[in-house]
Amino acid sequence: MANVRLRLTPRNMTDLVWQQCLENIEPELDTVKARLKEIFQTCETTRAQMDYNTGSITFSAALALYLLTRQIQPTCIFEVGTFIGKSTLAMALAIDHNGNDGRIYTCDGSNDFHLPKISKCQIKGFSKTTSTNALAAVTQANVRLDMMHIDGRLTAQDLDLIEKIADPRIVIALDDFEGMEKGVANLSMIRGRPFFAQHALIYPMSQTMIAQLGCHTGNTTALLLPMGGFTFTWQ
Repeated sequence: MANVRLRLTPRNMTDLVWQQCLENIEPELDTVKARLKEIFQTCETTRAQMDYNTGSITFSAALALYLLTRQIQPTCIFEVGTFIGKSTLAMALAIDHNGNDGRIYTCDGSNDFHLPKISKCQIKGFSKTTSTNALAAVTQANVRLDMMHIDGRLTAQDLDLIEKIADPRIVIALDDFEGMEKGVANLSMIRGRPFFAQHALIYPMSQTMIAQLGCHTGNTTALLLPMGGFTFTWQ
């Protein structure tokens, strides 16, 4: 009997995952990009209100979050690291387009919440609140997280709380996944938890894919996807 063994790795799965995310919204891509550019401009008007002025996500990273949110259609997202809201509103735009009444919880440990009100999505912001305290508050809301965007350093206490309120099939987007940055450190912590043992790593989209989207900025958003979410179809 033939012994068929095919080896799938994060590297050879990455383009397949991101390409499928793109295929589902490709006809509306130009419209989405135009709207995201407007959102970026609006978010920048709040920068002066921030106590801690730091960098924000790139346009291609925001587009990646939009594509991901459209693909998996989450109903409850938790985000670590709001800042001026570019990532938050990219996901909110996708929820608006999904039309599934999703909500977003987002926290920032350093800044107040000044998100422009330009989305129908329910967004609850936690001003100057650590991820641990924000997660503790969300555990009282009787919700089940099906997606996270992490743009901050997690703690073991954070992961304890996440496991209480996360669906086992939760999808996680890890910002700053390069070198020794926080995205890599967060993956190392998550990998040590049995709760996430069946999640597969997907690397940030390639430069080729970024160029295909018509973008010129870098992208360091990696994903953790539940392996049960992969299926084989005939066509």
